[in-house]
Amino acid sequence: MVRNAATPANKDLFVFNEKSQPLDERRAKIYVHIVQKLLHVCKRSRLDLQVGIGYMCTRVKDPRQQDWMKLRRMLQYIRGTMDLKRVVSLENSLKMDIFIDASHATHHDMKGQTGGCIMMGDGVIHGRSNKQKLNTKSSTETELVGNSDYLPFALWLLYFYECQGYKIQSKKLHQDNQSTIKMLRNGRASCGSKSRHINIRYFWVVDRINQKNDAITVEYCPTGQMVADFFTNPLQGSLFRRMRDVVHGLRPRSILNVDSNENLERMQENDEDDIKKERRVHFADEMRSNNVLPNAKRKERVGNYERQCEIVSKNKDGCAVEFDKTYNEERTYASVLKNGSRVRKTYVEHITTTYKYNE
Repeated sequence: MVRNAATPANKDLFVFNEKSQPLDERRAKIYVHIVQKLLHVCKRSRLDLQVGIGYMCTRVKDPRQQDWMKLRRMLQYIRGTMDLKRVVSLENSLKMDIFIDASHATHHDMKGQTGGCIMMGDGVIHGRSNKQKLNTKSSTETELVGNSDYLPFALWLLYFYECQGYKIQSKKLHQDNQSTIKMLRNGRASCGSKSRHINIRYFWVVDRINQKNDAITVEYCPTGQMVADFFTNPLQGSLFRRMRDVVHGLRPRSILNVDSNENLERMQENDEDDIKKERRVHFADEMRSNNVLPNAKRKERVGNYERQCEIVSKNKDGCAVEFDKTYNEERTYASVLKNGSRVRKTYVEHITTTYKYNE
């Protein structure tokens, strides 16, 4: 069915189902072919696809039905955002902001996900999302490994600018984990009993930060303003839209500041509305693939169910009198299944049935 999706991926992007059936040879080739093309697109202009494409690249050796549905979801999102622009601004060309974030035990093999980006004005000039290559024991260690994975890209860009004759005056590394910040500043001096096992090679970041030529400053960044979170997790709702606009340079980074609890509650309500709309849109696909309805959706209301009844009754003289009457009642997903009604192209708003009723 042709439709548009609100986000490139659902929250269960990194969930792997071992019971999912492998794709046949023809569909597996199509899957690999499309993923390769989208990999080029997401590196050039569509940074909002990097998280989903990064995961799909890990599945090209053994694509399954679940991966096919995730790719289909991404194509639905691309269909609805064909005109999305990317604007790169170097308004603060002498100031470099580096954002690095990592999520702990995200994948099915308990490996983490690293996301990072670089900004020198409005819009991201470089972004990256990749799966970590080793398992870690804590979120702090995951963050440290993520900094070790992404910081070389920032240093390369820094040296490139210097070779062109530009001297970067301010270089800030933004982190949202306080324990990681202490380890980046102090190295093993800030390691406790739970972090002594970390390999010394991951503390090369400390050496780079303390060098006079680099002089990178580590600063704390709240999670809600961490732009690298866009390249780490499959965000949803209004948070995804705001982050996407910031990454693509369509809106300034200041929109990520939440000034009051009212704004935060309003954003959460918008996210809940988006989730409800998403459930209705994808209900038809679930009905076709599974005959069993998820329990969470059984009591969700669909709309008004309108039925016209042709009633035949008898008056005092015994004569039959026919008249029409319309009943309106609320419909739920469970009632649709119970009555044997199947979802058609678009979900049912009004259903008309006619039957005889004798009093």
